[in-house]
Amino acid sequence: MIDVLGQLATTGTAEINGTDLSALLGQPLQQCAETIAELLAPENADRDLIRTAMLAAIIEALPDVEFFEPTALSPDQIIALLVEFHAQVLFQEITNDAGDAWNKSESPERTIEAESEFLDLIRAAVDRHLAPALADGLAHASRLEVEALQRRAMDDIWTEWSTQQ
Repeated sequence: MIDVLGQLATTGTAEINGTDLSALLGQPLQQCAETIAELLAPENADRDLIRTAMLAAIIEALPDVEFFEPTALSPDQIIALLVEFHAQVLFQEITNDAGDAWNKSESPERTIEAESEFLDLIRAAVDRHLAPALADGLAHASRLEVEALQRRAMDDIWTEWSTQQ
C-alpha cells in the first residue's frame, strides 16, 4: 500500500498486479477504494482482513474526498490513510485473537464502547510511531521500517491497554 500510495501521489497512477489504476481517476472514491482493496489484498488467509482494513481506512481518512484524484492528496492525508490502515489491521487482528473476550462485557453497548475506545488507543499508538517516520514522505520509509514501527506500536498498545483495564 505504501508503494502504491507513493506512486499515486507523485504520478497520478500506479499498477497493481497488471492493473493500471489511471482508469480509476475521477471515479467515485468508494468504487476506487473497493477496486484498490481487492487488488492489494493478498491471496491468503489475511485477504478479508486486509481488504476490510483498506476500505475502512480510505473511508475514515478521506471523508471529504468524493472522487479519486490521488495527486490532489496532501501529505497529511496520505499519512492519515496509512495510519488508519495500520490501525484497522491491528484492531482486527487483536479483536479476532480476543475472540469471545469482547462478549464478557455487561452489555452490548459497553462492548461497542470498549471496542471504540480500543480503536482510538490503537490509532494513537500507530500515529505516534508511523507519522514521524512518514513526515519526510513515503520515499523515505521502507517496508521493513514500517513493519518495525507497527510492531513497536503493537507493544505500546498492549502495554497501554493492560494498564487501563
